[in-house]
Amino acid sequence: MITYTPELKRAIYDCINSMDSPLGRYDNNSSIDLNEVDFLKLIWDLPAMPSEDPRFRNAEADAHQHMVNNSDWSLDDALLKRFNLLAGDEKFFSRYIEVIVSPEVRNNRTEIENYVANINTLLKSIHCELAIVDFVNELPCYRLKEGLGHSIVPIDIVPNNIPIFINTTPSEFPAFLLKEYTWDDYGHKTRYSLYYFKNNETSGVSIGVVRIMNHREDNTYKLLNEGKIYSLDKDYCSLASEISYYTQIKNILGSSYKNFLYAIRDAACFSQICDEFRETSGFRHSLLRQSTAEETLNYAIYVLAGYDINDPTSFVFKANIPYFNDAQLPIKLDFGRPFDKSNLNRIVALIGDNGVGKTSILSQIAECIVNGDHDRFTPHIPVFSEVISASYSIFDRFYNIEGSSFNYTYCGIQKKVADQMSLMTFDEQAKRRYEAIQIIKHHDRQYNLHKYLSKLLAKDVIDCIFDDDYNFIEDNFNKVQYRLSSGQYMLLNLTIEIVANIRQNTLILLDEPEVHLHTKGITTIVGIINSICNDFASCCIMATHSSLIIQNMLSRNVIIIDRELDGSPIIRPMRIESLGENLTTITEDVFGRSVISPYYIKMVKDLVEDKCDMDNILQSIQNNDVPISMSLRILLEKYISEK
Repeated sequence: MITYTPELKRAIYDCINSMDSPLGRYDNNSSIDLNEVDFLKLIWDLPAMPSEDPRFRNAEADAHQHMVNNSDWSLDDALLKRFNLLAGDEKFFSRYIEVIVSPEVRNNRTEIENYVANINTLLKSIHCELAIVDFVNELPCYRLKEGLGHSIVPIDIVPNNIPIFINTTPSEFPAFLLKEYTWDDYGHKTRYSLYYFKNNETSGVSIGVVRIMNHREDNTYKLLNEGKIYSLDKDYCSLASEISYYTQIKNILGSSYKNFLYAIRDAACFSQICDEFRETSGFRHSLLRQSTAEETLNYAIYVLAGYDINDPTSFVFKANIPYFNDAQLPIKLDFGRPFDKSNLNRIVALIGDNGVGKTSILSQIAECIVNGDHDRFTPHIPVFSEVISASYSIFDRFYNIEGSSFNYTYCGIQKKVADQMSLMTFDEQAKRRYEAIQIIKHHDRQYNLHKYLSKLLAKDVIDCIFDDDYNFIEDNFNKVQYRLSSGQYMLLNLTIEIVANIRQNTLILLDEPEVHLHTKGITTIVGIINSICNDFASCCIMATHSSLIIQNMLSRNVIIIDRELDGSPIIRPMRIESLGENLTTITEDVFGRSVISPYYIKMVKDLVEDKCDMDNILQSIQNNDVPISMSLRILLEKYISEK
């Protein structure tokens, strides 16, 4: 049973009551047939509960007298004082939350999702959430579940309403037919032929071959009995071997193709379903048996979205700039061809002065991609299987992004409690790291993690925290973590979380990765992120202040955000090739000479004024055998000549 703190109960209760129409159809005057007593009966069995007034036979009559006949109880009185909602049994508070968002209380899907989003924001603090378990009249039904990530149904999916007949001729139309195709894939029997019947025709349209597996049984034929269904349950997963299967379904169903593909639990269209099944024997030995299946798994979403997988991932994003009257700043992002192994454009850097909007731009990109805001992109919204926002800054804006689908992950140190930002404790970070390690093991990515962390940590630390099979040993890590700097600890956690959540063709949004890192660490993170992006055919946008990061990137992948004299934002390219360039040169190109310390200039001028000539100056600043830099010599000569 879920346990709440008193503070969390109050925060949830206040949040619900701060929103419009907390009781939905049961609000006063919303319906002549429903009232607040009827709402209370959805939470408590009032007829079975005794009255506190001897005049009445039960709690229902008690409540009716005081809330309907006399109106001397407010709803707060009833909930908090009479029925003890906040201080009573936890199960009734859970029931209260579920009732508030149920189709029985409200009949507007947008309204339901709005309540769910606000409540789930608060529930994250105790690691639980409202998750979709069913639909009623196309309205989602939510239940409280411990843990996060349960709700794998995107809110833009509605229940499939086209019947699917199994091994029997359709008797209503339109309809689909799944027909067993006797086949054995190393003991797995999963192969079906799919047909579409628009009307009462003899044969229907052949869609193609699809394999359907089940967690519990190698032989799917035993489970899918002859008859009619509308969807498969969560124990199933399907995948076609040919791209034509998906184009056929889209041509037939149009924009509702996702509803059907979700109904049959398609792994190519819904990457979280893929994640759940990919490491199973049935998926590897049956669903992926055909040579074209892996390609279909990776590319079907592009075809369904109408994109050519051979085209570069290139688009213009129109960013709102808050400090300049929300002016829109078009930013062109070009990541090259994601599946090209020689791609040099996987990482793009945004750099500029404090306050120019870098962090805001990253959070806007994440929110617009996750929620399908097509209007902010030209020529079209990019297709990514996952968006990961990663930041260990206390000022990041990623933690409160709420997506309409399940393709968004936040990796950072912030959390929301009672609609307020707070930082995760050390223990909370450790718990999340442990959960991420379990996901890495499930996806068999231990070797990848070992490879990336070997770039960060000393060999003896690596040998200690990994066993011979590359498994991360949490107990051993606890023994050596004191040897890590705060920057190393941050980067280790960040790397683990990214490796756990990344999929093929992921967009990583990384805000100020140089925070807490020394020079070597800054260079290291560029190498780690680049390696991750190469291994998973993914892309990354970094927002940074660091010239060191720019030094490790081609100038064509650097976007400088600057301001005109009137404060208006502008985008400009590097004027030099940044890869391997001198840091001073890069800094001057990006920020201008104004970033050079005024004290540095003053010190040089004072030396020239006091010592007059080069020999005396050099003698006064000489530090043993440390050579004087050429840049300093040139600057000294400049001021000596001017004097």
